[in-house]
Amino acid sequence: MKYQIRVSLAGLPRRSYLPLLQRVALVALLLAPLAACSIFPYQHGTYANQCGERDLAVSTPASLEPTEIKDGVFIGISMSGGGSRAANFSAAVLLELSGMGLLDDAAVISSVSGSSLTAAYYAMYGRDPTRWNEESVRRTMIYDFDRDWTMRWLYPQNIARYWFTAFDRSDIMKNVFDDVLFPGARKRVTFGQLDPPGTTRILINATEIAGGENFVFADQTFRDKVGSRLDEYPVSHAIMASAAFPAVFNAVTLRDFAAEAGDGTAPRCAQTSRGKRFRHLYDGGPSGNLGVNAVVNMLHASAAKQELKACLLVLVDAYPLADAKIHKGQNKDDLRSLWGFLVDENLMDAFDDLLRSQRQEALRGIGFPREKQVGSVSAWEYRPVWQSSARRKDLTCSVWHISLQYAEQQLADTEQETAEHTSQKDPQLRALQQAPKPGLDPASRATISDAELSRQALNIATDFRLVHPALGDAFTLQNVLFSVAKERVRSHPAEVRQWLQNWRSPGGVKAPAAQ
Repeated sequence: MKYQIRVSLAGLPRRSYLPLLQRVALVALLLAPLAACSIFPYQHGTYANQCGERDLAVSTPASLEPTEIKDGVFIGISMSGGGSRAANFSAAVLLELSGMGLLDDAAVISSVSGSSLTAAYYAMYGRDPTRWNEESVRRTMIYDFDRDWTMRWLYPQNIARYWFTAFDRSDIMKNVFDDVLFPGARKRVTFGQLDPPGTTRILINATEIAGGENFVFADQTFRDKVGSRLDEYPVSHAIMASAAFPAVFNAVTLRDFAAEAGDGTAPRCAQTSRGKRFRHLYDGGPSGNLGVNAVVNMLHASAAKQELKACLLVLVDAYPLADAKIHKGQNKDDLRSLWGFLVDENLMDAFDDLLRSQRQEALRGIGFPREKQVGSVSAWEYRPVWQSSARRKDLTCSVWHISLQYAEQQLADTEQETAEHTSQKDPQLRALQQAPKPGLDPASRATISDAELSRQALNIATDFRLVHPALGDAFTLQNVLFSVAKERVRSHPAEVRQWLQNWRSPGGVKAPAAQ
């Protein structure tokens, strides 16, 4: 498909140059798509899954099959969406849980959108102390993915692919994820290369456009739903599907080999007359922004496999503060930004409202008290409706909700706290409150309290970069997120403290003293 056009103008009359050049330009324009196919091959469109026969399935850490639960104590962790805000907050929480000895014994980690960056990074490097430490994690998660993504739009090869192939905006971000999360990898990291500590299952969640159902990147889902092997599928594509926010990113495509095979009587990878079929995935938020469904399903599968003695569900919730939108517009008669003159941003607000409503229902579905306001309670009990296959049907689970919203409720009382209590706070958070406030003029610094400053810092935008209109640089914002995460985990509520004493202290890592 490579073409070379050589034109010699020597010996031609000067007046004949222009028509000849016009014809050459026309031919080059007509052949450009063919040349693009040769130089920038993208013959499979954007889908990266390949056909896999039913009997060739290979197990990966992303499996719906439960493993043996240590001591019969089930620990499940779900992490919400929220761009880089969620990536940093969830990473800080996992580091703290690791220090407590809980993380290695987790049966499952379920992630959505931004927190899928954290889940994938832990699944790849959780066994490597040179990568799984606070310094390395911070350096990775603070990265401005959006800026890199925007700059790569201008790469000549990306321009050609974008206009002449199925290559799209999400494909550019997939490459960014690969380069930042897995530096040095010669090829794209696949699910078959993941190796988290212990026997933890890593489940990344997205949403199917057709029907709006939850799609879990798992061995069984790929085998049964799309007729593929997950072990050969790039992890960056799953992250992108989980975080493909509407109107910003394109849907991630999977070729549906199972649908092409029809009733399954023919070999799945054989040529059929049904034509190609596809599934399209986007942000996991609409089908479950907390990622809790996958954890509950794993809990039931584990209860059917062995008798459980106890269970703890940890919800890492980076959802922005409930009153963020009110603060954004209460002093404006026109909410449009510069971008808003081109695209109606009401779509973003409507999507946020959908996620807020869905989040509240998800929390109440696992026992959150209906009479309580979301964010006012950080621990409660959950009595699952056990299936008939469960070996024990009287077990009650403890739920630990590590939430930015709960942190805001605590920060609202900061000005009324005693000096002794304030001195016990995380040093980074205390230093931040005492330091000059970047991005604020002197008059604003004098009128905004430390509690209000911290509250504003927790309203970091849902974006693949850490940005806040008043608080300036990403390092400040990351410090706030890590400090709040540490404080939330270390000052765990009495219910969680009791659970840790009952089920983790004997023979295990003792629960840290409450801060």
